[in-house]
Amino acid sequence: MVDNITYSIKEHSDRLFNFVYRILRDREMALDMVQEIYLKVLNKYENINDKNKLKAYLFRTAYNMALNYKRDDAKHKSKLESDFTDLTPNVPDLPDIILESTERRERIKAAIEKLAEKQKEAVLHRFYNDMKISEIAEIMKVSEGTVKVHLARGLQNLKKQLYNTIGKERL
Repeated sequence: MVDNITYSIKEHSDRLFNFVYRILRDREMALDMVQEIYLKVLNKYENINDKNKLKAYLFRTAYNMALNYKRDDAKHKSKLESDFTDLTPNVPDLPDIILESTERRERIKAAIEKLAEKQKEAVLHRFYNDMKISEIAEIMKVSEGTVKVHLARGLQNLKKQLYNTIGKERL
């Protein structure tokens, strides 16, 4: 048991952290949550029927825990965000290229956040975690065809959202 969990921690910890971080957008919370995920999986390890699908179980647990945290934390954050909306940093000395690149990344992140949950999950796994369709299907507990549909629709929705903000010549 310990060898399989140890291997899994070494093999997937970076991707798991990146995945949770993309959802939470809080480095410290993502680090804490990855530890909680491994503790939860370790406690439930004996109940996992197919030990070969541990990666899928890890990412499904991560997704559920991150969404639960985000949902529960939303009430508290909305008040804090309203208090600090005017405290954005002023950075006039940045070169235009860096500023444009940063703005583009922020627009893409915002567009991803607007996707339906299944589309967002599929896009994040595929393009940020560099996972195969079969791996994503295991994690999402759907068929590979369904993953492809979520990816296609997610990419189509991203393109629509970004068309006006970035421009068609850059897409």
